[in-house]
Amino acid sequence: MQDAPKTTLRERIGAASQTTYQDLQAANNSGVSALLAITPPRIGTYWIGQGGFYAGIVRDGDHQWHLILAATQADTTTIGHKEPNFTPTPYPALKAEWGTYGETIPGEFSRRDGQHNTALILAAEPNNPIALGCSQIEIDGHSDYYWPAQCENNLLFNNLPEHFPQELHWSSTQFSALNAWNQYFEDGHQGINSKGSKLAARAVRRILIIQ
Repeated sequence: MQDAPKTTLRERIGAASQTTYQDLQAANNSGVSALLAITPPRIGTYWIGQGGFYAGIVRDGDHQWHLILAATQADTTTIGHKEPNFTPTPYPALKAEWGTYGETIPGEFSRRDGQHNTALILAAEPNNPIALGCSQIEIDGHSDYYWPAQCENNLLFNNLPEHFPQELHWSSTQFSALNAWNQYFEDGHQGINSKGSKLAARAVRRILIIQ
């Protein structure tokens, strides 16, 4: 399956919350270059201020993005400590059916752009538990989390396997009216499951790399 030209979020759900490449270029021209030239930490470490563990770079057409797995900072203070000791921990996985079993959600689903897929799903099924749950997360002041696509899940398996139980996780990439793509976090296998299956799913966010 090859990605077809995608319907934009603005076309699908009106005033979308996604920041487009053109928006970032305009911001850069306005002098907000510090936000666009941030340097990521080492892969697998918590990216301070960015709401998660750095997973690496995902390519989507001509663009490249930093991918971040949602994580919170748990207070591990013990008796006798004068100051809190915060340790980053993965944001809890959601577990639910993919949704819309027997129906094909309209739009060009992507293997690489889960943000786009999440918007398509919410446009068709506003109460989808995974898509809605991912999009409602807010960490470090960021609220642009989404349900990762097929290739984004594969990057998470390759670079952050220690943060996942060895079980099937849904991707936001639709396969057909009956099935969607999944990622197995034991051996890296990808396949399809019935949309009616209850599997785990995680949330991510991305930052566009200006070149």
